[in-house]
Amino acid sequence: MFFFMVKGIEHLNNFYDIVVYAENKIKPPAIISELPQDILEIGPRYTLQRDLEALINWCPCIMSSIEFEQGFYNLNEVVIGDVIKEYYPFMPKEDIKKKVEKIYSFLKDNIKGKLTINEQTMDSIHEYSCKFLKPTPDRIEKYSKVAITLKWLQHKRVKEKLSPKLQKYISMLGDKFGKYGDKEIEDLNKCRKHPFPVSRSNLKVLSSKENYKDLLMGSLEYCEKQVESNKNQLAKYEERKVENIPLDEQYESILWSIKELEDYTEGRSKKDDIKIFEDELLVAIFLIKMQDPLVKKSEELSHFIRQKGIKKYLKYRNACCQ
Repeated sequence: MFFFMVKGIEHLNNFYDIVVYAENKIKPPAIISELPQDILEIGPRYTLQRDLEALINWCPCIMSSIEFEQGFYNLNEVVIGDVIKEYYPFMPKEDIKKKVEKIYSFLKDNIKGKLTINEQTMDSIHEYSCKFLKPTPDRIEKYSKVAITLKWLQHKRVKEKLSPKLQKYISMLGDKFGKYGDKEIEDLNKCRKHPFPVSRSNLKVLSSKENYKDLLMGSLEYCEKQVESNKNQLAKYEERKVENIPLDEQYESILWSIKELEDYTEGRSKKDDIKIFEDELLVAIFLIKMQDPLVKKSEELSHFIRQKGIKKYLKYRNACCQ
């Protein structure tokens, strides 16, 4: 797989590969026993790197463009805390505090000069984190698999039918995803060595046509079709040798799904929670991929992702868990 592309159609090709990987790898009941190992394999270094990318993407969104360009503010623990709260809305305060301290300590130790919130500092953070943390392409696949699985298992249609013990177990794994303190690693290793026993009733829920084929696989197939349609549209531009295609058209399917999530959350949509899950999954996978440290983006694309993707998705991303 290739993760150093810039053109929209190439990004969509990579996106398509991630969806296919998820389709092939997420299989009940094995997915329950695989989750602890998958989370451990993603590892603390990759999680730190994604947190740094979140910081890079979010900081320009919390101030005006002039303030960002001229470096009006400094990157301190308060700002980092605000970003982490947005990305981990259900994380306990004590865990947020630990994560903020880890990120701030990394920045102070490794980024030269004053931590001013501007383009130069954000570029320095990205360059150093890639050099030091050394991301690998297989991590984005594993990360996507875990994120998609947890989203599916915590969809209200699935979650409400599972046993209270399995619900608690899934919630615990979701809570540990992205933390990686000594306690979290110890607990995940215990879960890996002693897999949760999936009862027949739970397996019936996970394997049912309604939950697995219709909800999960159906949503992933929807993602494939949307991306394929978007790719075909861009291919027509390339055939005519059209240059400088507007980003709104390059990622039309993503913007459409974000609008659908907004309408659903605000009570303006006629879609049910199965159909809206398709949109939620499409946008989630896109942003996971586009925020990965290995994906090189133009400044225009980075701004597009921040303003039209991240800001709105963070607001509407839990539509199906409510």
